[in-house]
Amino acid sequence: MTSLGTVMGDRSAHSTAERECYRCDRDVATDELFRVVVQPPASSERFAAATRFCCADCVAGMGMLEFADRVVDSNG
Repeated sequence: MTSLGTVMGDRSAHSTAERECYRCDRDVATDELFRVVVQPPASSERFAAATRFCCADCVAGMGMLEFADRVVDSNG
């Protein structure tokens, strides 16, 4: 298993470090990126597991972003 710190190298120790969103190539602060992990079914020989880092806009664009219950409740 690879952590974000391992992927980022020395830059991960700094909260101001940036990394590109894999979809839109925008620089995003590391602590604001979403980790998207895809695990294919065991019966799939064609696809491998993958991990990508995305900005909130791209995650929402893929339809994978939902509001936390506490946010929905506070907004009525």
